Amino acid sequence: MAVELGKANAGNNGRGQMSGIELVLKRVASEVSNKSNTGGMLKQIKDFNAFLERTALALEMRKA
Repeated sequence: MAVELGKANAGNNGRGQMSGIELVLKRVASEVSNKSNTGGMLKQIKDFNAFLERTALALEMRKA
């Protein structure tokens, strides 16, 4: 994607480069943050962490 953006902006003498970078940053930010439809990677990491905590608690209860 970066190569395609670079080629598309090559004729703009660098003026279009900033908008391409901003586009990529907005896309990455929305995928990572909770602003995406799925909640992003941050939500998935939090959900997985909660699962691990519940699993650890269950294993500790079985051990005792």
